[in-house]
Amino acid sequence: IAPGAIGAAHQAGFSKGYSSSCPGTPAQESPYMWPLSWSADTESQAMAYGSDDVVYKSRGRTFYMLDKNWKRSDTTYQEGLLRTIGQGPCEDIDEDFVEETGLRGCRKNQ
Repeated sequence: IAPGAIGAAHQAGFSKGYSSSCPGTPAQESPYMWPLSWSADTESQAMAYGSDDVVYKSRGRTFYMLDKNWKRSDTTYQEGLLRTIGQGPCEDIDEDFVEETGLRGCRKNQ
C-alpha cells in the first residue's frame, strides 16, 4: 500500500505487485481472493460546476494486472467539452468558451 494520503487501497509505485496468497492472514489461500488480472468497462459523465448539465461523456476499458502492479486505461469514445487540470494539449480549443469564461477547454467528438 502506498504511504500517505494516496494509501487507502492504492499500491505503491515501487511495489512488485500483489500475491494471490496472504500468508498469516485470514485470506491465506482463500478461493475468494480478488482476481489478479481483470478489466472493467467504464463510462464517465462530467457536469458543469453548479449545474446538472452534462458537458462531457467518455467510455473505455481499464485493464489491471495486480500481480505486476500494472494498470492500463483506454478511452474508446469521448464527446463534449473536456476541462481538466493537467490535460494534454488539444487541437480543438473551444474559442467561444475561452472568450466567455477565460478558461480553456477541448471540444471532443470521437
